[in-house]
Amino acid sequence: MCRLAAVLWASLLAGAPLAAQQDRPVLRLDVTPRGEVLVPGRKEPLRTPKEVETFLAAEYRKARPDPTKELRTAVLLRVHLEAAHADVRRLLEQCRAAGFRRLQLGPTEK
Repeated sequence: MCRLAAVLWASLLAGAPLAAQQDRPVLRLDVTPRGEVLVPGRKEPLRTPKEVETFLAAEYRKARPDPTKELRTAVLLRVHLEAAHADVRRLLEQCRAAGFRRLQLGPTEK
């Protein structure tokens, strides 16, 4: 098992709360073994860093239309156990760059 997978499983076994259980809006993103980002309700995956950047910027604007109010939306990254660490790290950095501060990791259901 890769190091990233071990960290994900350890956090789940430790009872780390998921964003959905904290009464917050959640933006769920699934990372595939090929590094694509799947978004529930969207037919095509996000394949390039630019597509992800554009998508996250739009989602941030929707989640925080009033910049004087706190952003409550959390991003839940569901990561396939065979996903490359570099792909996950890049996505985390893109989420932060877009303005999201509440980020959580978990394994995909598949």
